[in-house]
Amino acid sequence: MAYRAPKLVPTLTADDHILGSAEDSVLLLEYGDYQCPYCKEIQPVIAKLKKLFGKRLALAYRHFPFSEAHPQAFGAAVAAEAAAKQNKFWAMHKKIYAGRQNAVVLGNAGLERIARECKLNMKKFRQGCGSSECFEAVKKDFNSGIKSGVNGTPTFYINGRRYDGEHKFQAMAEAIQAAAEYLQNIKRK
Repeated sequence: MAYRAPKLVPTLTADDHILGSAEDSVLLLEYGDYQCPYCKEIQPVIAKLKKLFGKRLALAYRHFPFSEAHPQAFGAAVAAEAAAKQNKFWAMHKKIYAGRQNAVVLGNAGLERIARECKLNMKKFRQGCGSSECFEAVKKDFNSGIKSGVNGTPTFYINGRRYDGEHKFQAMAEAIQAAAEYLQNIKRK
């Protein structure tokens, strides 16, 4: 019996954080944890992939905080959701991963400093960080990860199918290129 990579459950929703257009492009979705060193390491690779493929690649991110191993990950995810309420998810996301992944940076004061750097309305940011809506958004992402077969971070899905290859630029670029060619073949038919 052939191995079939798990599918993304659910597929994209209006709540997902997407950079680029998911229509007519390859979608690379990451389940990540803001305190995971491997997630931090892969961010430059993702940026390089986005630069290479341009509009042909859309990026999406879902939270999968391993709270037992990474105690600040859940709070950082909630802070990113609070930033999303001000249309600044990707700015917050980038700055969280750019910093050190320790209790100082990912604690309340550190996240507030990052929020100020992203030029967020601090009153709204604090309200978001304390809201059940942002908390539930992180839990929803985590639960979708469980349903999708995520068991570590980062975990990637390309066009809804889990990518189990190497987390290296060349390997990921080849997988994205194959997905792009597949999409073009479907359009021709």
